[in-house]
Amino acid sequence: MMIPTPLPAQVLSALTEDDSAFLKSLAQQSAEPDKGDFGFLAAAATGAEAASGSDITAPPAPADTAVRLDEALRSAALLGAFDPLRLVPDIAEADLQRLLPECNVSTDGIRSRWSLRGSSRQRLLAGMAAEPAGLAHAVEGARAYLERSGERADEVTQTLIGIAVGKAPRQQDFAAMSKESLAASRATIGWLQAIDRQLGFDANGLLCAIELAELLEPFRFLTGFDARTGRDTFVGREDELRQLRSFVDALRSQGLVETVKRSGRRWVGSDRRVLGFSGVGGIGKSTLLSKFILQHVAASGSPSLRFAYLDFDRSTISAIQPATLLLELARQVGWQVPEVRQDLEALRGRIREEMERNRSALEVGQRSRHAGQSASGNWPDPAPLAEPGPPEELIGPSLLNSYLYEAGQILARGRAADWPLLLVLDTFEEAQALGDQAVRRVEGFVQACQDQLPRLRAVIVGRDEVADFFEGAERLVLTEFKDP
Repeated sequence: MMIPTPLPAQVLSALTEDDSAFLKSLAQQSAEPDKGDFGFLAAAATGAEAASGSDITAPPAPADTAVRLDEALRSAALLGAFDPLRLVPDIAEADLQRLLPECNVSTDGIRSRWSLRGSSRQRLLAGMAAEPAGLAHAVEGARAYLERSGERADEVTQTLIGIAVGKAPRQQDFAAMSKESLAASRATIGWLQAIDRQLGFDANGLLCAIELAELLEPFRFLTGFDARTGRDTFVGREDELRQLRSFVDALRSQGLVETVKRSGRRWVGSDRRVLGFSGVGGIGKSTLLSKFILQHVAASGSPSLRFAYLDFDRSTISAIQPATLLLELARQVGWQVPEVRQDLEALRGRIREEMERNRSALEVGQRSRHAGQSASGNWPDPAPLAEPGPPEELIGPSLLNSYLYEAGQILARGRAADWPLLLVLDTFEEAQALGDQAVRRVEGFVQACQDQLPRLRAVIVGRDEVADFFEGAERLVLTEFKDP
């Protein structure tokens, strides 16, 4: 795909005689898409606003032309992409001008493809859903286009037409989808979210299922999971899996020995709620954890376990700023408890705003101090700056604890407070590399989580043991794999 450049307005009033050549040229000059559009290039640099008050203003259309374009747009609302020359075989240049502000245009260097903008598509779909047979007529038009053009319905088209005829995707379907298919489903369902009740499906629940499927996809890849058969290629490590299952204590025991061990833990009142899971790099920690997580997710038809997988190798997760851990925890748990996702997202928004305010205040304070030192000539001695400590927390422990309390209250409203919650902190060696203060901050965050969410169990995964931290934690050291 070539890099787009803005489309000059004068191109619209000087169309070539060859419509096909014009469409290709137009696509090559298309600008970036509207926010929220799915993978298509916008046809006009001014965006959707081009339809009102920009250079892209078409003359009034005759009545019959307006009706024909309206019908074409309705059909296009159910098509992932289309060729306007096939959608309206005798389309005129003036009609293309009227169609252009509603569309994005892309090209593969050989042919151009048009697609309705997200805002235009949502408006058309909502209008048709409010009419007695609006969507039915649009389905007929979209299918007629596919038959006439000989094109195969892409994933966006299949999903849109399926929902329009009452066959929305099922949550279990997403496990077998590729990343590209999941992205297409997310965009498609997002367009219909405002009218999902009219169409008889739960858009929020499906969007949450898509996000969860994307989160689980790396785990399925590591274990060789085949969604068609429901089986994977993972073998061995039964002792380690048994210890992990016993620690979380959410699934039924698998065998007499495991039952006895769990009963013993409960009888003695074991309150170990942190497990340090260590092993050298490449020994299979991530694969074992993937199997363990998938066992719990797959086994919970009406899930009795929720989990959050936080990887310190990701740029959005910082041991220095524990608030980033809460942001990601709330995001992932929200996918698994759709009825409170919006409340958790609102909480996340307030946390981000507070972090940004504090960050700005710290930057202003630093600039003021530097300016004062520069004016007075009293710069600090370099020695204290040789080994600086970690930056100040943008959200301190007290405020963070109040946010955790609020998260617990939200989950209680979703009837999820009593469910076991598994918190996995992976690649912990990245946190350890930042120094003891960073690790202490993570330790404090885990403790605060468990104060507010008593059924939370934390698994700390890394190459090095956490012997100096998380006092009283259970230990699991992964050694060389033994053939089963």
